[in-house]
Amino acid sequence: MKNYLVLFLLSISIIFAQKGSIKGIVTDLDNGDPLIGANIVIDGTTMGAATDIQGAYLISSVPAGEHLLKITYIGYEIKEQSVTVNADEELIVDVILASKTIQMQTYVVTASRKRERVDYCKCR
Repeated sequence: MKNYLVLFLLSISIIFAQKGSIKGIVTDLDNGDPLIGANIVIDGTTMGAATDIQGAYLISSVPAGEHLLKITYIGYEIKEQSVTVNADEELIVDVILASKTIQMQTYVVTASRKRERVDYCKCR
């Protein structure tokens, strides 16, 4: 029984030791300002984070191995970056995003007014 307990605890420590983390800052290419609320997702998983007021993010408990980061922000180009996470490592991945022009269809707005007579009542 004692051997099973030692084996179980050893396997748990190995499982938890096979994880790392990814952190960094997302900034604008044109002026270097931090992008607040940018989304960083590890493609094919539900793991990810959003940047804070300084443009910083942290994704913890990332399994060791190769991953594809997908970085998105409204009005900016989508960026994908391949990273390799090692066990017990904090990988720093800073990202610079370029703005993208969003084009929409052209709409023409016209207005017309129907002429009408308004009578004011001076009732007392």
